Amino acid sequence: MKALPYLSIAFSLLYSSVTQAEFYQCYGVEVKRVAVERNRDDNFGFQNNMVIMLSAKCGGYEWTHTEISHPLMSQFLNIALAAKTTGIKVNIGVNTSTQISGEAGVKANQLAYIDLAG
Repeated sequence: MKALPYLSIAFSLLYSSVTQAEFYQCYGVEVKRVAVERNRDDNFGFQNNMVIMLSAKCGGYEWTHTEISHPLMSQFLNIALAAKTTGIKVNIGVNTSTQISGEAGVKANQLAYIDLAG
């Protein structure tokens, strides 16, 4: 009976470490491409999303996405476009638990944050 509280604590620590592993931060990456897509008749996986292609993988993929209905989408887009046009690298955070697939199996992690690394 006395071991039960310790097991409970152990499982809660294990669970919290698993959920934290779904968030990745990457520093000093270049924005290679920015696109915004809305509904498409071909049901393309990136529809209704802003997608950013990075110069390096972050959380396993070079692409990240944000739904166009997300309240911070405009701010994310402004930072991504500023980085793309000026060549300033970005720091980025992604959630790997929310992925979408585009053409030819290209996958994108959900964008959690983006800032200019300069």
